[in-house]
Amino acid sequence: MGHNWKDDELSQQVVQAMAHPLRVRVLRILTEKVASPKEIANATGEAPGNVAYHARVLLDLDCTELVKTVTRRGAREHFYRARPDAFASAGKWRALPSVVRGEFAATAFRELYLRVTAALEGRAFQRREGSSLLCLPFQVDEAGWKELVEIVAGAEQAIQEVSVQASERLEDRAGIPAVVALGVFEAASGASK
Repeated sequence: MGHNWKDDELSQQVVQAMAHPLRVRVLRILTEKVASPKEIANATGEAPGNVAYHARVLLDLDCTELVKTVTRRGAREHFYRARPDAFASAGKWRALPSVVRGEFAATAFRELYLRVTAALEGRAFQRREGSSLLCLPFQVDEAGWKELVEIVAGAEQAIQEVSVQASERLEDRAGIPAVVALGVFEAASGASK
């Protein structure tokens, strides 16, 4: 089970995990499948030792978990998967300094853009019943804003529970690579409505 992080420790954990672009790439791959640093290095073209180092950092930061160890030709190969709560949750998000929140949001939106683009190009939206992508800009008052924040927090908690249960059922097998993009933010002034 993961650490019981306090807000300041949580901020540092997320900052350290996302401080290097290769760690973000490794973590992204490990959210989709169980893999070893060697497999990740082959997929990314990075040096195996470099990937192994960053995989250990993510393990130390409690962003990943060791699934199994396999001995091959006298060497031990470690296989990891991302913890369901590896990326910043709303609670972790609020604990981050505002500058880091901005950087993290930019990284998250770039990642979402890449994933949506790949899904559209690969016609993934048509493959599975229930796929959807919504963007719902509208006006709210302060009470409406608070309600939206509560809805997103509740949905996030339910999504994390599904992720944990699915991870337990899958063990180290491959699953359906799903992405849930969930957020609420104040639109920029003058943005189209």
